[in-house]
Amino acid sequence: MTNTFQENDIRPLNFKEKQNKVLEKDIEYLLSNKADFVRVNCPACGEENDDVKFCKNGFEYVECSSCTMLYIPLRPSFETLKDFYANSVNYKFFNDYIFPSSLEVRREKIFIPRVKNVLKICEEFNVPKTNILEIGAGYGIFLEEMMKKNLFESVMGVEASDSLYERSNKMGFSVYNGVFEELEIDRKFSVIVSFEVIEHIFNPKQFIKKIFKVLENNGILIMTFPNYNGFDISTLMEVSDSVDHEHLNYFNESSITMLLSEVGFKNIEISTPGVMDVDLVRNKIIEGSFKPNPFIQDLCASENKEVGDVFQQFLIDNKLSSNMMVLARKI
Repeated sequence: MTNTFQENDIRPLNFKEKQNKVLEKDIEYLLSNKADFVRVNCPACGEENDDVKFCKNGFEYVECSSCTMLYIPLRPSFETLKDFYANSVNYKFFNDYIFPSSLEVRREKIFIPRVKNVLKICEEFNVPKTNILEIGAGYGIFLEEMMKKNLFESVMGVEASDSLYERSNKMGFSVYNGVFEELEIDRKFSVIVSFEVIEHIFNPKQFIKKIFKVLENNGILIMTFPNYNGFDISTLMEVSDSVDHEHLNYFNESSITMLLSEVGFKNIEISTPGVMDVDLVRNKIIEGSFKPNPFIQDLCASENKEVGDVFQQFLIDNKLSSNMMVLARKI
């Protein structure tokens, strides 16, 4: 059975009202720069798509007619996003309130298992433990837990948010501050990890190419991100909190495989280890923002919690959770 935890464990409800206010400020900032938005084709296959699937927070979302990924075609420019992530009031709010209040739960339920999984993958693929880089270091919990293992020669990170970078810097972590694609990185890494980052990126292909460049031969890339075909997102669509103003790209198994293969990655393995789909849908039912059919109601909001737990395990086993993990190798 899955080692489940609930949304409230990592996103405390007592901060929800305040966070909604700072989210509104972030959305206002992005939309105030709409004159500089850039229209892009599908980030995975390059197909041009015009049919709008839905709108949310002033943004239009389309589903690619070729590879079926979901994305925002008219999006903030690279420079706008660069300023946004450096100065986001929501990221500062996370740094000041949400991360500190949920730190130990996140450490136990998310980051310690992540570190164990990364080390297990390194053993399975016989990857040398030289340099490891985390793109999107955030609050620095992964870096901290990996450093405790004392197995890699160097443990480094990249963080675009100024407030989160300052926290990592104060903790003594070795972190580049800035947008990864623009950074001058003078070393290579045997392992690169990136958790919930590629969905934010203006140009995912450029992002993946930069990763490929700084990865050692036979090195591995491990990424996690929202799975468009997963239960939470495909059920809730625009009601899902995973669909927001920051997330420009919603890959699925076929679209991310296409992109990684085109850049040159091999041995691509995909899983969906997410454990929160049922809880996320249940919470939307309870708050009244989503009215399910009777089948979804029984699966997610039944008084018998075991039903939801069994279904969540089914989602994981069949690559149907809305959190996807990708392992790829540079050969």
